[in-house]
This record gives sequence, C-alpha cells and structure tokens, in this order.
Amino acid sequence: MKFLHVQISNALNIVSQYQGVEPFHLYLKGIFKQNKNWGSKDRKNYRNICYTYWRYFDVLESLPLESKLQFLFDLISGEIQSSQIQSKAYEKVAPYISNAINQNELNQTFIHEAPVFFRVLDSFEKQFIKEIEALNIKTELVFNMVYKFQAQVDLTYFLENGYGYIQDLSSQLAMEKLSENAPLDLVWDCCSGAGGKSIDLMLKSPNTKLFCSDMRQSILENLKLRFKTLGLKIPQTQEIDLLKDLTDLNNGFYNQKLIIADAPCTGSGTWRRNPENLAFFTPDKITAYSRIQESILNRLNDFVMQNGYIFYMTCSVFSKENEINSKSFANKNKYQIVFEAYFGGSEFDSDIIYGCLMQKK
Repeated sequence: MKFLHVQISNALNIVSQYQGVEPFHLYLKGIFKQNKNWGSKDRKNYRNICYTYWRYFDVLESLPLESKLQFLFDLISGEIQSSQIQSKAYEKVAPYISNAINQNELNQTFIHEAPVFFRVLDSFEKQFIKEIEALNIKTELVFNMVYKFQAQVDLTYFLENGYGYIQDLSSQLAMEKLSENAPLDLVWDCCSGAGGKSIDLMLKSPNTKLFCSDMRQSILENLKLRFKTLGLKIPQTQEIDLLKDLTDLNNGFYNQKLIIADAPCTGSGTWRRNPENLAFFTPDKITAYSRIQESILNRLNDFVMQNGYIFYMTCSVFSKENEINSKSFANKNKYQIVFEAYFGGSEFDSDIIYGCLMQKK
C-alpha cells in the first residue's frame, strides 16, 4: 500500500506538469521514455492513476494535495466505489449541451473508461470467436457483427490479418441509419479520416462509387491500407482542405448524390477516451468550431446535385455545433431535414455522435 502512495504522488506530479498542448497519451509516452526503469506493470499503474485523475478532475482540482492523494488512494484501492461519487464532469459546459442529451448519464459514463468495439467481417466471425475464446478474452456481441471489449485489449493480430476493424458503435449506428434513408451508389466522404465510416458503407453497398478526401495525406494512406487489409476495393482519394479554395477541383466532384461530412468539432462526445480535454476546455472553442462547420457546409452545397443529400456529422454534444448549425444551413439553402439524431451514449456504453441527413430541394 505504501508503494501505491508513492505511485499516486508521482502521478500527481506528472499531471501537474501537463499543459494540454499535446494529447496526454503522447505526453505520457515521453514520461515513460524518461523513466526507463519503470516496467510494464509500473507504466500500466501510472497510466491508470493519471487517467483516473482526469476522469475525476471536477472533484480533485480544488482539493489540497493531501486530499487528492487520499481520494485517489481510496478509489484505486477499492475503499470507495465510483458508484458512490456523483460526477459533475460536464457541469462547466452544461449550458451548451443539447437538450436531447441526459447530462446526468453523460457525467456518470465519463468516469468509466470507454470500451473498444470491433466489427468482424462475416467470413471471419466463426474463426474470430474461436480464437478469442482460446485467448480467454472476454467479449460481448452488441450489434450486427460488432463485439465489445474492455479498454486496452490488444486486437493487433485480428486487425493486421483482416478479421475486421475497430470503430465506435455510435458511428456504426449512424451509418446504419444513413443506409436506410439515402442512396449509396455515389458517395463523397469529404472528411474521411482513416475511413471507418467508408469501410462500413462499402460493406453495406460493395458497388458504391466512393471518393474519400481529407486534409492529411498520411491519414489517407492509412485509409487505403485498411481497405486493402480488409480485402475491399480501395476508393479514389485526394488530399483536400475544405476551408481553402475549391474551384480547381475536377468536375467529378460536382453533382454528388451523397456527401458525408464528419466535420471537425470539439470532440466532446468522445471525451471518455481522452478525458484531459475536458479539463483544458473553454467554451469559446464551441463558437470557433461552429464557424468552421458552417463554412464547410456552405462550401459543400455547390457540390450536391438537386435532390442530393448531405449527411452532416460531429462527435459533439453541443447544440451550437449540431442542431443549430444544421437547421440554419437547411433553412438558408432550401434543404429538407430527413432525420437528425444522437447515436450511442450511455445506453450503448459508447461515444456520442450527432448525425443529420439533409436533402437539397
């Protein structure tokens, strides 16, 4: 127990020096490199203590050092249970959260590390289950071919061998709803990232003519590798910054039937995965991101055919990034909202995704 006290004290020193400039997991890797005498168990313990601190930041930030030490010790040693603590993690941004979201549930799920969701390809399911059971890894089928795992599970073997891909359940629920309400034969995923949503789309509609773009070429290379590993047809890709001049794009971009726009956002629906972001968050960022999103939507309008669709998405819980943005755009540009919803959340133990499908009239 004395050793745990020492590790908690060291961990508090680590978080006190963190300034929020880079993701905390990268900062922590740097700390580990400086302390090469820490073994794998030590690193695991320090990671757990640090992230516990960020998850309970609203409780801990105003406490004196000794009280912080005692709180973390009691929590990690099991003297107190998380269920006994009323989290108010999102309280400082409560006025900005959508009325569609239960804030009490949002606060309580925040203190628990998010699970990993793995979508298995149909052809690999039996082999996947057999090998997972042989490794004695606990899992649960939660959706169509989607298995839920505890955080920090190592699925590298299954990823590298094309058994499936990691994607949060909220995104998969959103894509399921999209596929039921919009044509999938011609699609531009304009903020594709590493392509999780596009992979899901291609599995649903293998004949889709798909184009993927992102402002980072490196992540598009990662996208192509993921498609190749999964045995899927690699889509056309191009590095595009949607906030810059788009007049030089080729004619193939115009008259799109469906544009998926998973826009840059605060990421507040995914803060369970990087809880330090909430500790360093200021509400002015909501306005800044909403302006970026508004600009992107307005630019995309020129590329949508008559009766075509934009599926606007964010991983935010803030109405100014979501309902307010989509309704404003739809009204100004004569779009009909087909549906809008928040996907995931506490009911599914997942991230929260906002999605709004709009049809050009």
